[in-house]
Amino acid sequence: MTRKNKLCIYILCLLVILSIYKDLTRGEEESSYSPPLENSETIHDTLFMHRTVQPGDTLLSIVEEIHQGEDISLHFEQVIQDFKDLNAGVNPYELTIHESYYFPVYTY
Repeated sequence: MTRKNKLCIYILCLLVILSIYKDLTRGEEESSYSPPLENSETIHDTLFMHRTVQPGDTLLSIVEEIHQGEDISLHFEQVIQDFKDLNAGVNPYELTIHESYYFPVYTY
């Protein structure tokens, strides 16, 4: 085996080891997506899902993610009111990262 081949194999092994190390040290990230009606419940005739807020999430982004792939039109004022009804005393504009809230699910 030539010196060049040995170097390539060494670099390839190093990259594989680094990739495995990075994957293992990063930990398991919680997925923010779940199917629309899976694990959903109803309170006061409002269908909802319990979700944990991740960095970068907003009320609207989470509700849109819950309804991913569905052809529905969401009225932001209604989403805010339903969120407030499900989460008494919570400001929908100031969600706390890693806190869990109830988010409305809409079926049309």
